[in-house]
Amino acid sequence: MRFLVRTIQSLFIIALVGAQDSALMADDALSIGEQIRKGKAATALVEVKGPRGSTATAFCVHPSGLFLTNAHAVPPKSSGIRSVRLVVRIGEVDQRILKAIIVSRDDENDLALLRSSGAKDLVALPLGDVANLIETQEVTAFGFPLGKLLAIEKDEFPAISINKGRITSLRKENGQLRILQMDTTLNPGNSGGPILDARGQVVGVAVAIIPGANINFAVPVNTVKAFIHQVQPTLNVPKVTWKNRSAPHKFVVHIPSTPLAKEPPQVTLTLQAEGGKKRQFTMKQRSRGTFEVKAAPVPKSDESTRLNLSAQFVSGWVHGTTKSQKVRVGDKEFTLEAIRSIDTTPQPMIVLHNDQKVLGTVSGLERVEIMLGGQAISMDLSSAMSLQILSPPPIKQVSYAVSVTRAGNEVGHASGIVTGLGPPVEEDKTSETLFPPPLQNKTQYSVFLNKTIHDAKVGGGGRYLVLHHRDAEEITIFDLREAKVVKRIEVVGTVTYAVGVNKLVIVSSSDMAAQVWSLKSFEHVGVHKLPVDPDAFGPASLGTLSNGPLWIGKNAIDLATFKRLAWEPIPGGLSLETRWSQNGNIFSTWTPGSFSSPKVFRVQARQAFRVFTSPLKKYLIPDSDGRFFYSHGAIYNESGKVLRQDRAALQENLEYYYPASGYSDFYLGVKRMPRNGRPRNGPYRGHVYLHGLNSPLLTIKVSKNPPAKKRRNKRSRRNREEPAEELSLDKQFHFFPEYRVIVEIPPPFKSLILRKTDLDTWIERADVRQLIIVSVPPALASTGTVYQYQAAARSKTGNVRWRLVSGPPGMTVSETGRVEWAIPQKPETDRVSVTLEAEDDDKQKKMHNFEVVLVE
Repeated sequence: MRFLVRTIQSLFIIALVGAQDSALMADDALSIGEQIRKGKAATALVEVKGPRGSTATAFCVHPSGLFLTNAHAVPPKSSGIRSVRLVVRIGEVDQRILKAIIVSRDDENDLALLRSSGAKDLVALPLGDVANLIETQEVTAFGFPLGKLLAIEKDEFPAISINKGRITSLRKENGQLRILQMDTTLNPGNSGGPILDARGQVVGVAVAIIPGANINFAVPVNTVKAFIHQVQPTLNVPKVTWKNRSAPHKFVVHIPSTPLAKEPPQVTLTLQAEGGKKRQFTMKQRSRGTFEVKAAPVPKSDESTRLNLSAQFVSGWVHGTTKSQKVRVGDKEFTLEAIRSIDTTPQPMIVLHNDQKVLGTVSGLERVEIMLGGQAISMDLSSAMSLQILSPPPIKQVSYAVSVTRAGNEVGHASGIVTGLGPPVEEDKTSETLFPPPLQNKTQYSVFLNKTIHDAKVGGGGRYLVLHHRDAEEITIFDLREAKVVKRIEVVGTVTYAVGVNKLVIVSSSDMAAQVWSLKSFEHVGVHKLPVDPDAFGPASLGTLSNGPLWIGKNAIDLATFKRLAWEPIPGGLSLETRWSQNGNIFSTWTPGSFSSPKVFRVQARQAFRVFTSPLKKYLIPDSDGRFFYSHGAIYNESGKVLRQDRAALQENLEYYYPASGYSDFYLGVKRMPRNGRPRNGPYRGHVYLHGLNSPLLTIKVSKNPPAKKRRNKRSRRNREEPAEELSLDKQFHFFPEYRVIVEIPPPFKSLILRKTDLDTWIERADVRQLIIVSVPPALASTGTVYQYQAAARSKTGNVRWRLVSGPPGMTVSETGRVEWAIPQKPETDRVSVTLEAEDDDKQKKMHNFEVVLVE
């Protein structure tokens, strides 16, 4: 006990047991003989089995089988042992050994309650009162000092010992009696024994001694009474998930029954969601000792009324949470939860969540209650330059409390946290090996398909490589993460296909019907007749991180409705090649083999607008979001400005550049090396580049000479060789930084070669003299989960700090670049844009832009 620790330095603790309800108190004083007889009959030896077995004393407080002892006399909770042996009426003809379970314990006051089931004819001791106790009052102690050491025979139990003494001190704390001090002779083994007054009533429970000083201590009976009436309720916490957190759940409380209770219990459950108000529920009794109630762990009102608010003033920022209230813009009225931002300068206006702008003088901000550090502060925000109103932070924690009362007094309490509430954590790939399983211990892995590949397209956010085997009339879906074929689809006749973020669309030339396949379940999910004339059939394309539009020949199709978009005619014939940015916002077109220049178009308001025309008469492929455009020997930005251009002496020796999969600053270069004096007669060589570095990070020899088909030369009648290539180079080579893999489809185009690229090692070796982004963000995320991404950059200073420039409500980024966002179960849009800023000690800054596509 804390009181004893403060007052007694070298104390030997003894086990003891408590008493019985005051309603059982005897009204008349007992004779010495009757007092001794009842005390002996009610006192039991406590025996704890095990390697470190021990003995102590207990006494019966109710004839149904309730015994009291000290908490230190029974096994601790950590031991896992929940029962002891009780030996009653030792030496008598009716001596019995009982098994008793530990019902409850109070380690602070050193008390434990035991229950033995099935015992009959037990004698219980009544509990007395401390109101009339005085110093020098005579008391009697019962117990088993020194345990089995006093037994006559080795395997026998010792007889009970009885000692008289006097109360020498009533030790109090804040006016409450905390400990009885006595001169009664006690020894180890007396712990838990009853201390009786002259009326045979328990006034204390032996607990400790000071060896050699004839000073002993007992827990007073007022503490014992409070303890034995206490119950320890157990709450069966329901299984709560992120999806069903606002649905009613059944909470069930079990209360141990005790014959000492005279009043029925009242049970209440209190729930408090993080940052919300306490909600109290009265639980109904369903059976003896069982109470239940249905309640929502997180009420919808708690989530909908908590808004994150950031206000920018001339002198600084204020960040806090607030409740929705009405704001007027001119003569129109809006609620804060419908507004994304408010600007008061230079032109007053609000921006709604649907991007609609409303101009006009803003009023209603003169008195806004903001929670700062747990305190509600009323602030005038009308003078703020701008306000950002974000969605409420997700409630990740709900606390519960169970209260049991009898006759208005609390006799039991339990509290804790409802677990499993937080959003499921999406797999964090930044902390694990990123390579596909076959490349964990290899540098190269080949997959033989034994079917000629006539087309190859990336989809599923860069996870799948979808291959068309025209001769075999089959489409194969290859999973880059697992490095294996996961689906084969039979196709008949002439088809074209496109792959998006979660759909594979296969279009037949015979009837212009589009088969739609899910990239999540790999099941056929529908067929749609396209409003396109079969004569307009042509190549299909789609952004690998988008849900449309779908390009067929020269027609744009809305994938949500499968209706044709009324775009202005795009120059070119039906053989027009089209390449989309991965997010589906920009596309480029060119006609292979012609002298026409590639053209770039941006999709806005369901229309396509030309951005620029490339001066090169070659292909032009946009990257993930249209920031860079890759071509033969050159790279452009979104304005058509040349960012990189090869100055090779021979035009044939220029390098072919292609974007990497996903949102990254990596890109791929493929070059045919000279051989035997011919500039384009040698093997291909692949380079991995990083924007900001002129030299490649690594170089790979990717294939030998392509196989040739033989052609008869009429003049010499000798065989000549010419390439048999059908796949364009951008279909033969693919770079997936997220999985650290380069995939090659080598001639004769019947297999895949996966090559491991240890980018982290090569980046460390690179001579980085400027700030560059080297990490690749996950492009896909599931609704109702937590998006996590560790942004990384390299700088010669070695110290890079990050901040969030823009992103969805609730997204955070640490100074070290750790991005986290609890994605709503039903977000307002299917993709979000994120901008991070990295800054090093040299004040160099670099923007990191990417999008996250949300899927169910």
